[in-house]
Amino acid sequence: MRSAVSRGARFMVDSDVVGCCWIELPKGKYRVRAERKVGETDAHYPGKVSLCQYEVDVGWTQLISHPAEGEYQRIAPLRVLSFDIECAGRKGLCSVQHCTVLYRTVRCCIVLYGIVLYCTVFDNCVFV
Repeated sequence: MRSAVSRGARFMVDSDVVGCCWIELPKGKYRVRAERKVGETDAHYPGKVSLCQYEVDVGWTQLISHPAEGEYQRIAPLRVLSFDIECAGRKGLCSVQHCTVLYRTVRCCIVLYGIVLYCTVFDNCVFV
């Protein structure tokens, strides 16, 4: 029954895409979406709609899915973003009324084969 298959699963089957596989977008066959200011529109070409670093438009038949063989068997460098929010409260308790310091840390790392290649940390203390 075709209707029981999700659109995402159907796309993956039809395109030979499997989880964590390498996908190639041939040069000249895709378009990178530009960031738009609030209220700025283009009827023919939409801007970015997410917080992803890149958004592209490409025809699904233009995708090249590589099987996990040879050079495509390795893991791609991944960018990992994590954040931590800590509150220092009275006597180890933290409630909105009693928190004196809110400490926020954002860490962005690029990891390849479990080795951290690059890492940057953004710190910010907010007193409330």
